[in-house]
Amino acid sequence: MSVLLLLLSTVLLFVLGGARAQDRSDPYRPPCQDARCGKIKAFLKSNVCGRSPFGKGPEDGCDIQNLKHSNAAEVIADYVCDWAAAGKRSCKQQTMPSLEVRKALERELVRVGLPADAAGSRYFRVWRAKTAGWLLAEVYYFHRTSEHEDLCQVIAVIGQASEVSVLREHGWTRTLLRSEGLVDWTPWTPAELADVDGDGQIDVVIKADADENHWLEVFSRKKGVWATVFSGLGYFL
Repeated sequence: MSVLLLLLSTVLLFVLGGARAQDRSDPYRPPCQDARCGKIKAFLKSNVCGRSPFGKGPEDGCDIQNLKHSNAAEVIADYVCDWAAAGKRSCKQQTMPSLEVRKALERELVRVGLPADAAGSRYFRVWRAKTAGWLLAEVYYFHRTSEHEDLCQVIAVIGQASEVSVLREHGWTRTLLRSEGLVDWTPWTPAELADVDGDGQIDVVIKADADENHWLEVFSRKKGVWATVFSGLGYFL
């Protein structure tokens, strides 16, 4: 009997140890450890997730649905991108935000390293939170020549007093086309504006599209400060 208990204990420790090791090896999907995280996860699986499970993991992961316009959001500006021949990206601005918003986002691009004489295109995506009045804004800079490709991106919340709270950013990067390496960056896209945890406040959901890893992050505003309150779901290849 004691031998059996010892064997079971060993197996249990191995399984739990493996689970903890897996959690540590996936910083984008830490385990939910409280009721609030559980509420957020359940909301995302019901409203943002598609087929589940999807890809190679995680087991409770899911395909992330295409960008949609939430009932809590009014679309102010948007753009679309397609991959053209030879793997080249082609983007088109559909509607433009106000000059004030564009200037605020341009300042953020300069802050993350965009040169003053940069000749590329800027693309804007802006949603207004209907019941809160603040804006969720994205600016994406892209420029390609025969020799190199430049890019940078900022996603931020712009408050009613024009204050800017940056959620995610990627500094200006230049990649030589003749090099074999790829740009190591994670494009971010607004996915939803909604009260994801049931506290009566509108939260921001964005999706991350790394090369072979895709997940969701939620930002919430408490006492005037925006902070990440959830990271997880999605899938990897």
